[in-house]
Amino acid sequence: MKKCLAYAYSLSALLALAPAAAFADPSKPHDFSGKHFTLSVGGTASDTKVTDITGEEFGEFAVRTPGGVQSLNGNGSYFGVALGYNVQSGALIYGGELELGRLDINDLVVRNGDDGIYTKMSNFIALTARLGYAKDRTLFYAKAGPAWAKIRNAGGEFEGFGEEQSDGYWGFDGDEAGFGEGIRNGYLLGLGFEHVLPSGLSFVAEYNYADFGAVTLGHVDGNMSEPFAFENELHLVKLGLSYRF
Repeated sequence: MKKCLAYAYSLSALLALAPAAAFADPSKPHDFSGKHFTLSVGGTASDTKVTDITGEEFGEFAVRTPGGVQSLNGNGSYFGVALGYNVQSGALIYGGELELGRLDINDLVVRNGDDGIYTKMSNFIALTARLGYAKDRTLFYAKAGPAWAKIRNAGGEFEGFGEEQSDGYWGFDGDEAGFGEGIRNGYLLGLGFEHVLPSGLSFVAEYNYADFGAVTLGHVDGNMSEPFAFENELHLVKLGLSYRF
């Protein structure tokens, strides 16, 4: 939550830096209608919470603690492209956008000697509806819609890379950890602004929050006798250039 507020504050600061000239004639907003293509880069922060449902692994001094929770906060980078379409009615803008991106998140934390959590996020897709308000050459908008990401999770007893027991993966014991990798679906919420430059290109700044829900995973062989629940969230700040055609 603190990261979410920090990013929202950063976006507000960016909005405050928009040139005063952009508001010269609010009665005649720029034409933002039609198709647009956006190329963006950014930084990410991921939040992963893992719950040891049976309490067999997480905890100090081998104390069995059902429902024990460990968390992992990671950081990474982002690169993506988006294709969208806007409809304009006066200063009101509405439309949709398809975004394809690549997340570079690959984080591991080990506590209490061998309580490990591992998260990797890579491919990213979002299909969102956008609603905005145009003021001269600047567009302020909000967006929301479904999102998907390829996510790899592991949590439980960490043995060390190359030391995995019972055919485990990514340094974790195959019989004493939860494992899973696949496309997870969730939702995305975002805020942003777009300012048209003299060249005709637009500068874009945007903050996104995505929640990919919870998934319960078992041992490497699929055994669910000691399951772990994983919850994954993503915070994303992007800067980019957009071209309308």
